[in-house]
Amino acid sequence: MSDPETVLLFLTGTRGTQVHLTPSQTSAEDLTAALNGVLRKLRQDLGSDLRLVDADGVELTVENIAVNKVSPVFVLPAEGEYEPGTLRREGVQVTSTEDLYVNERGKVLLQRPEKPALPSVPKPHDSTYKPRSQLEFVQMMNSNRDPLNRGSAPLLSVTLSELSQHTSPEDAWVALYGKVYDMTKYVTCHPGGNVIMQAAGKDGTELFRKFHPWVNVDALIGKLQVGVLKSGSSYFLRP
Repeated sequence: MSDPETVLLFLTGTRGTQVHLTPSQTSAEDLTAALNGVLRKLRQDLGSDLRLVDADGVELTVENIAVNKVSPVFVLPAEGEYEPGTLRREGVQVTSTEDLYVNERGKVLLQRPEKPALPSVPKPHDSTYKPRSQLEFVQMMNSNRDPLNRGSAPLLSVTLSELSQHTSPEDAWVALYGKVYDMTKYVTCHPGGNVIMQAAGKDGTELFRKFHPWVNVDALIGKLQVGVLKSGSSYFLRP
């Protein structure tokens, strides 16, 4: 869901200045600085100092407007009389309107800022794709029957010596309950961080039973199985 836009209207006589912003992306401090920039421009247009009031004639500060998103705001010369009852938006005939835009860094722009392009994410079926979060990992596993692109290749019979050759984040295998999994795609998604590498190239069953006894291994990473631990290489052949 996109962030809703808020428009603050500043009325200077019959002229309106609309300031567009997305509140959740712009802090009150940045918005205050941005509005001060807008008011400097209006001060130059009026050629005098300003008074800021709401529709009831209540004096406002820039901080009030930024925090409470007050709109409309009547911009008046610092000197001069006015009738509070006349300061109603519906009673003002706006003859011209200027639109200004505040970006997420609090900078005032003359044009609506373009939304930054989202980084391209490789398709889950791409063999080079590595999920960047637990959520992406689960989505990949749910959408891809063969995340390792093994096709119909038979499961390998892996010895502990062969297992010990896969110990880097780019090539991480681990044995759990007699099954050997290629964990390379899961390393960066592990909620516990890089600690998962303690089991890389080893029989990690004991560690797994110590820290994750409630986790269903096959449900989580079953599609990452590449082989079985060769008979006699592990004591933990069953959950």
